[in-house]
Amino acid sequence: MLWVETYAATRAARGTATGWRVTKLADPAAVTVTCDGRDFTTWRAVADDAIELETDVDDHVFRIVTGDPAGAPPLVARSTAETRGPERLYVPASPPGGTCCC
Repeated sequence: MLWVETYAATRAARGTATGWRVTKLADPAAVTVTCDGRDFTTWRAVADDAIELETDVDDHVFRIVTGDPAGAPPLVARSTAETRGPERLYVPASPPGGTCCC
């Protein structure tokens, strides 16, 4: 299971269309995605090991659950993280100056 939390870095960006990918999946067809606790359907498999999510720039919490067979390594976000139950919540670290955008 992978948790991804997004936010709008600027007011001007809020609401604009965006997308991102999750790679190294054992079976993209077996993935389920929720956004803010509801089923999320605007994603698609884009490779044998990857999906792409189409969303908007805003505050969201995505949960990506794989149908990986037993023994397959779990998805892990490696960065600064907070614990949320047995899962991990990815929280990107801010660079010096407090902004991550141009």
